[in-house]
Amino acid sequence: MANTLYRKIEISVLLKKSRQQSYNAAYKTKEALAKALKISVWKLGEIESGNSEPDLRVAAEWCKLTGHYENWEAIKYIYKLEPLATPPIHPELNQCIAGGLINIQEEKPEAGEALMELQRLCNKRRPNSPVDARGMLEHAKQVLDLIKASYTVLYALERDCGLSLEELERVWTQDAVSKGLVMPRVDVEREFAIMAR
Repeated sequence: MANTLYRKIEISVLLKKSRQQSYNAAYKTKEALAKALKISVWKLGEIESGNSEPDLRVAAEWCKLTGHYENWEAIKYIYKLEPLATPPIHPELNQCIAGGLINIQEEKPEAGEALMELQRLCNKRRPNSPVDARGMLEHAKQVLDLIKASYTVLYALERDCGLSLEELERVWTQDAVSKGLVMPRVDVEREFAIMAR
C-alpha cells in the first residue's frame, strides 16, 4: 500500500514546527537547536525551508530534542523505516496521562481477546496447512492498537508528569539485557559461533 497520508516535502514543516513548538524551551531558537544537532544555523534554515533534506540521524535527534516524537513517527512512516511504521497518534491525545490511561485500559481487554483468538487460530493449524493470515489480520490490529496506546501513555508520562523517556529506555534496556532478551551485538554473536565450532 502506498503512503498517502504524508509526503516527503512535509518533513521540513514537521521539523520547523517541532522547533517552534518545542517541549524543551532551550531548543526553540535556531541557534540553540543547530548547536545541539552539530549543524550550522544556515543548514538548519535550509532544512526548515525545504531546500535541504535532513539526514535521518539529524531528523531523529531533532524530534528527540524538541520532544516531538510524533513527528519522528511520521518521518519513519514516510520512509517506511520499520515493518510497523504507522502514522502517529494525534499529539493532542498524547498530552494528558489521565486520557492515555483510560485509553490503554480500554485497549487491554480487546488486545487480550485478540491474543486468545490468535492462539486459537494457531492451535487449529495443522502440519502442511497454510496459515489463515487474513483471519488473523483484525486480531493483529488489536495488538497494534495496544502498542500505539502504550506510546500515548509514555509520551503523556513525559509531558504531563515529567518522566524521562531516556531514563526509561536506559532502565528497560538494562533489564532486557540482564534477562537475555535483546539481540546480541554482532561481535558477541560471532564469538558464540566460533565457540560452537
